[in-house]
Amino acid sequence: MKENKLKVSFFVQAKRTDKKGLVPIIGRISLGRTHSGFSTKCKTPLSLWDSRKQRLIGKSAIAVSINQKLSECTALIHSRFHELSERETVFTATDVRDAYQGQIYRQTMLLESFEEYLRQTKERIGIDRALKTFKLRTYQLSLLREYVQKKYRVSDIPVSQLDKAFIEGFEYYLTIDRKLKRSSISSTLSTLKTIVRMAVKRGVLDFYPFLRYSYERPKGEPRSITQEELQKIIYLEIEWENYRVVRDLFVFSCFTGLAISDVRNQKEENLVT
Repeated sequence: MKENKLKVSFFVQAKRTDKKGLVPIIGRISLGRTHSGFSTKCKTPLSLWDSRKQRLIGKSAIAVSINQKLSECTALIHSRFHELSERETVFTATDVRDAYQGQIYRQTMLLESFEEYLRQTKERIGIDRALKTFKLRTYQLSLLREYVQKKYRVSDIPVSQLDKAFIEGFEYYLTIDRKLKRSSISSTLSTLKTIVRMAVKRGVLDFYPFLRYSYERPKGEPRSITQEELQKIIYLEIEWENYRVVRDLFVFSCFTGLAISDVRNQKEENLVT
């Protein structure tokens, strides 16, 4: 892996603007054909970010401070890369990232990964996630924690231990021990599937435990709403604009009889008064 060139780059996630108008700065390590992303734990006003230079512009306090942190981050990553190179073993961008984060000898744990997913979900509340989604995922984490503690008698397990038997046991626990409805079981397994997929994407898992595993997904039964229910939807106070748009499109389809797919394809020139 020595012959491969190491590259450290930074970019911002413009769609994840927080209430203060700041966006997170994400790092990416590239080594040969391997890539690995990491959080810099830094945020910046989008207007100060120079995507070409991958730094903040200007001499403000925040610009000087964050630019210094990014430079220190880059230097430390290069240092870890050289340390790994001296061992004369094959390694990837993920190994460099783990070494940089001080986790080279530490296994990635399942519940910790779920907690990290929860933190990311919380940051997106009001952007593209609802508060009820965060509460549901928090409850699902508690179910997984209960299962791990009861089945394995430990506080957490390495992600690498996930296999088909673990998933089957978890589904059995939700069905028999917790006596959950099929819809709740399906939703919980779907969330676990997301966590596992993220682990595979990061290179923590070199196989996909859900590949040959299927579980029952209940089909929803459509029902009609009453005039009174429709009126409640129309006059419902909704804080987030994107949700208000969804509500308005639904009401529009109710009065016009258009299917959601037809409403989605409508253009302004199609509307005539």
